[in-house]
Amino acid sequence: MKQHKQLSHLTVLITRPQHQALSLQQLIESYGGQTVLLPCITIQKPKDSNPLQHALQSLDQFDIAIFTSTNAVDAVGAKWPAHTNRNLMVTTRPSFQRKPESRHVLRTNARSALRIPRSSRGMTRCEQLHLMTVAIGPGTARALSNHQINVDLMPLQHNSEGLLSLPELQLVAGKRIAIFCGDNARPLLKHTLQARGATITEASCYRREKPQMESEDVWNIISAQAINSVVTTSCESLQNLFALIGPKALSWISTRPLLVISERIKTLAIKMGVSKPLLAANATDQAIIEALLRVYTPHS
Repeated sequence: MKQHKQLSHLTVLITRPQHQALSLQQLIESYGGQTVLLPCITIQKPKDSNPLQHALQSLDQFDIAIFTSTNAVDAVGAKWPAHTNRNLMVTTRPSFQRKPESRHVLRTNARSALRIPRSSRGMTRCEQLHLMTVAIGPGTARALSNHQINVDLMPLQHNSEGLLSLPELQLVAGKRIAIFCGDNARPLLKHTLQARGATITEASCYRREKPQMESEDVWNIISAQAINSVVTTSCESLQNLFALIGPKALSWISTRPLLVISERIKTLAIKMGVSKPLLAANATDQAIIEALLRVYTPHS
């Protein structure tokens, strides 16, 4: 069926890193919208790769592995040892029930997570490791799957708070947990799990940097386009957007809707002077599209 062009009069500025912007760009354009890419974050190797290498070499010492972004997966995927949880069979736990209409997703009774059955294509040494793999959201889960790394759990709320609400992460005293993340990650996840009695290894997989661009060049890019809306998906990208545009940033952003994907980013935007940022339900491309449609689709 032909896609309706509800966003045909819309031009959206996307601030995601370039390699992560394509799917959202294509989805917006499938609705008839135009896009302008201005990556406000570049992804670089961590300054110290030793913690990551140590974690990968010691996976048999961990009970749980948590991935907090697709960037972490991309940095780890090719290095993930073949003897861990690639394509492993797993027995469904009694506390989880398979949805009758789906062979691919299991939901917890607590309705706070998705449990994803592992593939049955082979048995590996992960049976001895007992390593549970947790993805923060669907993009991270897809990235793990692309690297043939199975995912056991994903919270319905795609952030640290959602991870911490998982039943499996409540009683973790004595557990050893590896968190695969970026430099300067939010401390909430690590500190809360430590307070619950877990031993945490934080393995930095990458670092985020502000692109090296002159404000004049950035201004030329955005002023040459009839941009109607701005999408930013992290606090850091929002801060970098203001820094890249320079003194004109607030006046320019304030004249068009700013769409964010979490209450944290919304709070930061308000503190930075944006009066009424729009809030998508979550960080998925579909949630962003739905938020844009609510604003820009004419109502009868």
